[in-house]
Amino acid sequence: MTICTQLQQDATYRVFPILQANPDHNQRDIAHRCGMNTGGLNYYLKTHIAKSLATKAALEGLFLQRKLTEYQALQAKIVVLGDEASVDLEDSVYLETYLEATLK
Repeated sequence: MTICTQLQQDATYRVFPILQANPDHNQRDIAHRCGMNTGGLNYYLKTHIAKSLATKAALEGLFLQRKLTEYQALQAKIVVLGDEASVDLEDSVYLETYLEATLK
């Protein structure tokens, strides 16, 4: 483990508990409580916020893709069931109700 990694882990264990306990404090106060300088805390927060946002965006993209795939599979299944029953379900109110209930 490199020194940089160790320092980042140490900062994480020091910064986040203080942030959670004191969300209204400014960076100067938080840096002082963590034993860091304000510039170091600022850099740390910026890099971690950027990583968090990128991770969140990636997870949301994967979630959306999975839900779209499920939706498309459900649409295909409804068409097959409609063909089997010789019923045109696309114009049915039942279909809308079913889709709304299923996709919630």
